[in-house]
Amino acid sequence: MRSVRIRILATLLVLAAVGVGGWQLMPSQEDTDKTIKVGTTDVVTSLDPAGAYDAGSWALFSNVFQSLLTFESGGATPVPDAAESCKFVGGGLKTYRCQLRKGLEFPSGRAMTAEDVKYSFDRVKKIKSDVGPVSLLDTLKSVTAQGLTVTFHLSSPDATFPFKVATGAGSIVDRDKYPADGLRKDNGVDGTGPYELRSYTKDKKVTLAPSSRYKGAVKDAGARSNCSTTRTPTS
Repeated sequence: MRSVRIRILATLLVLAAVGVGGWQLMPSQEDTDKTIKVGTTDVVTSLDPAGAYDAGSWALFSNVFQSLLTFESGGATPVPDAAESCKFVGGGLKTYRCQLRKGLEFPSGRAMTAEDVKYSFDRVKKIKSDVGPVSLLDTLKSVTAQGLTVTFHLSSPDATFPFKVATGAGSIVDRDKYPADGLRKDNGVDGTGPYELRSYTKDKKVTLAPSSRYKGAVKDAGARSNCSTTRTPTS
């Protein structure tokens, strides 16, 4: 069992490095008001976190959504993003609790609560998309929410759970904008990430712009630049 857990952890670290670090944007002060253009061979297969389990989609999610935890550039340990703090409680690695940051808002202006976090994880498991990340949540039995506190109840001890939360599988969506039992069909995105989606042309181009509402792990939030990512076909 221990060797299996180690392999899972190694896989999650690779996915995090590829999916989050692929083109997560953290410009410095010198980049203010500039447009960054990024070429990539990765494909964004879905704009809905419940329907994607690939590096291209997860790289986009890391910029337009927040997870409770994230990976800093070059880092291998999850750090708080939408959460103020997260930790296992009660012993046994079967209960994981996070406290949300105060003041997080979706593009609609509605405040994010723990209910949105619960909703986001519940819909991944309910939809069970063949190309989604539901397999990462195999140890998640249930989620409870109260105010800004969300608690994950696991079916078995899982030391890798924080790493799973920090991936695209943990992207938090606005429960008023995403159906509970099916994938969102339009090209809209309603997240609380450091960037907002301005335009999307499937398999060709994504244009992002800084979000004035963002509060999280990305440093120099006020000095972010616009971003245009273009898919470069492989030869």
